[in-house]
Amino acid sequence: MLALKILAGLILIFGFFIALAGRGLVTRFNLDKRVTIENESEFGEKEAEEYRYAKAVALVKMSGMLIALPGLILTLFAFK
Repeated sequence: MLALKILAGLILIFGFFIALAGRGLVTRFNLDKRVTIENESEFGEKEAEEYRYAKAVALVKMSGMLIALPGLILTLFAFK
C-alpha cells in the first residue's frame, strides 16, 4: 500500500509540474513552431504567432493534467 501512495504522489507531482511549467516548456523547446493552424490565411503574421503559442501552451497544460489524472485516481484507491 505504501508503494501505491508513493507512486500516486510521483505521478501527481510530475503531471502538475508539466501543467504549471507549460509556458516555460513551450518557450524552451520551441513547441509553438510545431503547431499547425488550419486557416492560417485568415491571420496576420503576428496574430498567427500568438495563436500558435497559446495553442501550444494549452496542449502542454492539457497533457500535464492528463498525466496527473491517473495519479488522482490512484490516490483515491491508495488512501481509501
